[in-house]
Amino acid sequence: MEIKSYVPFPKQRLFHTAKQQFKAFIGAFGSGKSVAGVWEAIDLSMRYDNNFGLICRKYNDDLKETTMRTFFEECPPELISDTLEGGSKIIFKNGSTIKFSGLYTKAKTRISKIGSMNLGWFFIDEAHESTEEDFGMLKGRLRLKAAKKHYGFLATNPPNSDHWLAKTFAVINDTYFRIHSTSYDNPTLPEDYIKNLEAMPEAWRRKYLFGEFGFLQYGYPVYSNFNEKIHFKELQYNSELPVIRSWDFGWWHPAVLFIQVDENMISYFLEEIMGEKIYLEDFANKIIFHSNKNYPNAHFIDYGDPAGNQRNDKSKLTSIQILAEK
Repeated sequence: MEIKSYVPFPKQRLFHTAKQQFKAFIGAFGSGKSVAGVWEAIDLSMRYDNNFGLICRKYNDDLKETTMRTFFEECPPELISDTLEGGSKIIFKNGSTIKFSGLYTKAKTRISKIGSMNLGWFFIDEAHESTEEDFGMLKGRLRLKAAKKHYGFLATNPPNSDHWLAKTFAVINDTYFRIHSTSYDNPTLPEDYIKNLEAMPEAWRRKYLFGEFGFLQYGYPVYSNFNEKIHFKELQYNSELPVIRSWDFGWWHPAVLFIQVDENMISYFLEEIMGEKIYLEDFANKIIFHSNKNYPNAHFIDYGDPAGNQRNDKSKLTSIQILAEK
C-alpha cells in the first residue's frame, strides 16, 4: 500500500522497489537507512493481512533507544489497533503483528524465544553488529504460512570489506540485493553536519560519508607510515612463486594467512581465513579444499605458531603433527 505521509528519497525508493528476498540498505551517517527499514516493515505488515514480522538489533537496550523510537515517530498511529508488552509488540488493524526484540541478553546469550518464531519477514537494524549465524538463524524462521512471500532486510553502517555482510551481499542477483547511500542522499541534513563528516580522515569518509565498504584501523598502528592508498590493493596469485601458509592455532579462532614473497623480498598478503569454534582436523580440511581450489598447482610452505608443538588433553598428537598427517 502507498502511505501518503512517507516520501522516500531516491535511494530509499530503490530499496523498497527491489524484489529480491534479502535486501541490505548500506548507508552512511544520516542517509535514512533505519527509516527505510521501518517503512519496509510497515508496508509488509499492511500489504499482507495477519503477517508477523520481527524488528531486531543485537541488544534490546540499543533497539529501544534507536529503531523503536524511529518506528513510533514514523508509523501513522491510525494503522495500529493495539500496543502490547510495554510497546515491544504492535498489532495492526489488519491483524498483522510486529515484534521488537534484541537478539542477545546483556550477558551475551541468545534470546531463545526468537528461535521458535514463525516469521513472514525480519528487519535487522545496525546489522554490522550481528553475526552471519544470526542472519542464518532468522532466515530459518521465515516460514509463516499466512505470508504469501517471505523477506529479510537489513540496514547498516558500512562494515569492513572482510565482514560477512560485505561477502554475503557482494553480488546482486535474484536473491540478494544491496544499495549504498551517501550522506548527500538526504537533503534534509544540516549543512554543518555534512561539513563535519567531510573533515574526517579519508578512510572514515569512505564509509561514513559515502557509505562504501572499507577498512578502519583502531588504536595505534604497528607501522605508523601505513598508507591505505599505497599499501592496500587487490593482489593476484602468482603461480611461479611458493604460497606460504601461516597458521595460528586454537579452538576459538584458528587462522591461516596466505602469503607470497617476490624476488625483492616484498611480502604480499593475499588473504586470511579464520575459523570459529572448530577442531583443527576440520579447519585443516577446509584450508586444503580452499588451497586446491584457489591456488592450483601451488607449492605450499607452512609455518605455525610454536604453540603448535605443545601437547594437550584433547589429542595424542600436537597441532603440528595433525597437519603433517594431512
